[in-house]
Amino acid sequence: MKALVRIYNLTTHDDIINIRNVVSNYEGILACEINLNKKEVNIVYDSLSVSIDEIITSIENVGYMVI
Repeated sequence: MKALVRIYNLTTHDDIINIRNVVSNYEGILACEINLNKKEVNIVYDSLSVSIDEIITSIENVGYMVI
């Protein structure tokens, strides 16, 4: 599955590192591409291992606002 997640307060390269760390902790993540200028995270994942809702919740739990 593919998902595009927009993050309101994605502003620095440290944010990219933080989000990449959160997303990569899940088994079933196949790819994660973060675009700082567009404030977007493109995620390719195995829906049998993880859901997009779980990923979004984890991103929000570390302080980011998913829009």
